[in-house]
Amino acid sequence: MKLKTSYLISGFKDQIFEIHAEQLADRGTVFSNKIIKCKLTSVLITDKINLTGEVKASLSYECIRCLEINPKSITVPINLMVVFCKKTYTDEHYKDIIYLKNENDFIDLNIILADIIELAEPMKPLCNQDCKGLCQMCGINRKFSCQCKFQDNTTNWEALNSL
Repeated sequence: MKLKTSYLISGFKDQIFEIHAEQLADRGTVFSNKIIKCKLTSVLITDKINLTGEVKASLSYECIRCLEINPKSITVPINLMVVFCKKTYTDEHYKDIIYLKNENDFIDLNIILADIIELAEPMKPLCNQDCKGLCQMCGINRKFSCQCKFQDNTTNWEALNSL
C-alpha cells in the first residue's frame, strides 16, 4: 500500500484501505482471507505525521499440538510516526519511526504492515486450550479415538530407577 506524502500531510480520519495479501512482503504468513483492511488516521504535527489506526486480517495458524489448520481473525493497532528529517525523538518511544527524504512523493507501507501482521502471530498457536494433541503411538489426532494401548506412567528414564 503506497500513500502519497501530500495525502498524509493534508490529514485524514478513519480512512479505510483494502490491501490484497499478495501485495505485502512475504513473511511466511498464511492468510485465510486474501483481503486485509486498514483503518488509518493521519495527523500533521509540526515536522512529523502521526499515522495511527488498526489492521484487520484473517490468518490461518497450525496448532502446535494436533497440527490442524485453524483460521483466526486478528486486529492489530498501528502507531507510526513519519518524519522528514533525521531528528531524534526520545519522547515517542512507543511509536515506530519512519524517516522519509523530502524528495519522496509516497510512502510504501507494505513491508511495515507485513511485519506488524507477522509479529501478531501467537508464539504457540492452539486450536483450543484443551487440545489433546497427537497419539504418541499411531500419530492420529487424539480428539478421535485410536486403539493404541500404552501406560501413561512409564517414561524413558525408568532404567535409571534400577541404579
